Amino acid sequence: MQVRYQLRHRPSKSDECSPDNSSSLHQAPARNANRGGPGASPGWAGELRAGRSSRVTLWAAERGYTARVIDLSQPIADGMMVYPGDPQVTMREALSLAVDGVAVCELHLGSHSGTHVDAPAHTVAGGRTIDEIPLERLSGEARVLRLADRVGPGHRIEAGELGLMGVGSLPAIVAIHTGWDRHFGGAAATNHPYLSRDAAELLWRLGMRVLVVDTLSPDQTGAPTADPGHDAPSGGGPVFPVHEVVLGGDGIIVENARGLGRLGERCRIGIFPLPLAGADGAPARVVAWPDEGC
Repeated sequence: MQVRYQLRHRPSKSDECSPDNSSSLHQAPARNANRGGPGASPGWAGELRAGRSSRVTLWAAERGYTARVIDLSQPIADGMMVYPGDPQVTMREALSLAVDGVAVCELHLGSHSGTHVDAPAHTVAGGRTIDEIPLERLSGEARVLRLADRVGPGHRIEAGELGLMGVGSLPAIVAIHTGWDRHFGGAAATNHPYLSRDAAELLWRLGMRVLVVDTLSPDQTGAPTADPGHDAPSGGGPVFPVHEVVLGGDGIIVENARGLGRLGERCRIGIFPLPLAGADGAPARVVAWPDEGC
């Protein structure tokens, strides 16, 4: 789902928010386009590059631009797919307009339902919990790595397949587009592509601190008890090498994103998890603000 709001400047100097079918940041008539005079900000693209998203919003509103927002979240629904072994999602009517005068839905779900954030506490004893992650770490410039045309079922993505040869650094947020969100809810969803430890370590060295994937996990689902090329864990349980690299370094993982193929190579992404006190993760609304190149 793509949500768009149009901000129009009125003679009364009040702004109006209304749904709009435009596809980008569109400029209003010329009489509103250059308000601000000398000393005005250098424009929305410059503000985006400088990381000042709130000023972008104000600048766009004052000049009659339409801000495009792309929703990257799976809707939470009764009986929706969850990671094997996780609590099932149930939704039922608790109160109704007809009987109670208000509508209230009762939810039962795990902390890793739908599109969600893995906090370090998910796999690291004593790690940071979801409510301890500053929102500033969850919003900013992102790089989208397009791998959909080179991966298939159960494909392990090696470092050399990321297309990062010669790249000196990455923004903190990196999204891996495999296109596997099209299988969410189906039998093929669990046999998704996944990252190797070496691929995760390369991303980390280049500056990635928030990893966004459109699969159930960046690791292999139904994880083996040994990581190829590395020592097996002493406990003999399943291994999650990408989780170990990212969450073990106090990074963050976002799983079950959708629609990454609608983004360009660079955009801005915002990740907004529920602030569940002391929890190891939480469902999240994840959105993107495409940059001028998207």
